[in-house]
Amino acid sequence: MTETEKIITAFRKYDPWVVKILATFPQKMDRFQIDNKVLFRILNQYAKGSHFVKVACLLDGETSIADLMNELRMSEFEVLQQILRLYSKKYLEAFQVADENELIDTFMPSLKAFLGKLVGPIAPVVMQDAFSKLEITPEQLVYKQIRELIQHISNQLDSADAIKLKHWVIDYRDGLILSEKPKKTQEQKVAGSKKMQPLIQNFKSRLEALIGPIADIVIQDAFTKLGVQEDLITHKQIPEWVSMVAQQLEPNDAAKIKSWVQEL
Repeated sequence: MTETEKIITAFRKYDPWVVKILATFPQKMDRFQIDNKVLFRILNQYAKGSHFVKVACLLDGETSIADLMNELRMSEFEVLQQILRLYSKKYLEAFQVADENELIDTFMPSLKAFLGKLVGPIAPVVMQDAFSKLEITPEQLVYKQIRELIQHISNQLDSADAIKLKHWVIDYRDGLILSEKPKKTQEQKVAGSKKMQPLIQNFKSRLEALIGPIADIVIQDAFTKLGVQEDLITHKQIPEWVSMVAQQLEPNDAAKIKSWVQEL
């Protein structure tokens, strides 16, 4: 049973309100996404400093529960509590991740095969030494120890082979993340931000109708303050960007934005 499943079990025992939700909650899910229209509705209806809103703003389909814990400095229990509430209101789309044991069962044979090609017949010795450093047997290996195992293996290789191993691990990451998520390339950022462009264009049109030709200046100033280019803005940055636009408007106009932005 994973830590997440243990906590969900605790929810089932101690929080009566969540029993009904758990009947349909996808316990194997690790990533969730909220549509921007729904997110704006949440921002208008709930206190912006609440855990509920903080978690909602980061659910972009890529940020995992572990990422949320690190970024918001919240416990797994606190993060899951807000996700469960969002899920109960049908705000979320969930994404399934592979079982950790299945990942290990797939990864280890691949690692052994690659190491055999890399260093030849001494590969089993290198592997055994790495497990000895971890003070476990291969059967006791758990998901979170894989990164350390790789490091112990690398320490026994010459620099050229260690680099080859590192590159192999990076190539393998499509199915198994060993450390922090790799940084997105510029192309990936642009591709992801393209999803935001229809929303931004709609926003621009509405704002121009509201305040006239200075709308473009106001919008660009908000992008500058946010420190992001228009074509690279992400899902999680949209609420802050809208807030920066509103700060430049008269109170009445700012209030109007809050009333119609959820329709975007």
